[in-house]
Amino acid sequence: MAQGCRAVAIEKLERVLPRFDVVVNTIPAPVLNAERLLHLQPDTLVVDLASLPGGVDLEAARTLNLTAIRALSLPARCAPVTAGEFVARAVLAILEEKGEGA
Repeated sequence: MAQGCRAVAIEKLERVLPRFDVVVNTIPAPVLNAERLLHLQPDTLVVDLASLPGGVDLEAARTLNLTAIRALSLPARCAPVTAGEFVARAVLAILEEKGEGA
């Protein structure tokens, strides 16, 4: 958990989405599709930070009257070195967690 944020496994999304006030997507694939967006509360903020093509169905979000912001690749554009370091640390942590670390 970093700064109060936590990742959620994709297979658990439908179960946990109703609990969140803010959902940030970083996966550049259709993760938050219309079916999953239905599980969000009406006042949930959805932010898509993934690289192209993004992972949030913005049209479905609009149809559901959800507030959705597309800021694709924002971390890499605003702070490329820091974003790269963060990704590297995250990958290393995942590998270490799985027992595959250096």
